[in-house]
Amino acid sequence: WQAANERRLIGAEESFAMDVTIAGRNVHLSGKIDRLELTAEGKVVVIDLKTMKSAPAKDSTQENPQLGLYQLAVREGALNDAIAQFRELPTPDEEITGGAELVLLRLTSRGKTTVREQSALVADEPSSTTWMDELLEEGVAQIASGAFPPIVTEACTFCDFKTACPTTDEGKGVIA
Repeated sequence: WQAANERRLIGAEESFAMDVTIAGRNVHLSGKIDRLELTAEGKVVVIDLKTMKSAPAKDSTQENPQLGLYQLAVREGALNDAIAQFRELPTPDEEITGGAELVLLRLTSRGKTTVREQSALVADEPSSTTWMDELLEEGVAQIASGAFPPIVTEACTFCDFKTACPTTDEGKGVIA
């Protein structure tokens, strides 16, 4: 995968921290990105390396929150110090996010590493929001409400807390 990749490495294990206003509240977001790469066109691509044994569905990667947050960090300038070493910083109206990829290191097909791509996090119009902005607004509203209803997902199959979860027969007695 790396040998076939024509992008230029900006950095590995790049940390970021940023304060943003979401739904009228100041929110501190931080993280560490496995790889930041620069395309020939000057766009920044976020790479997350995974060692999972099965690939997520291609469609699910388009709205993967982890990759979306990393792209948001690029968009909001939280990684400008790393980026500035390889290109001029963007002007206020220039979009430099070039998408994101999940690189599934343990999964190969025909000798090629499996890669799941996420499109660039770009709003349709300058004043509109992206799916990631909307997801963060929903999350902030959920936390502010103090109500955390359980949600059944495919991860429930592997959950260690079934006996405390009201969505399962074993956990229904916990909240009675």
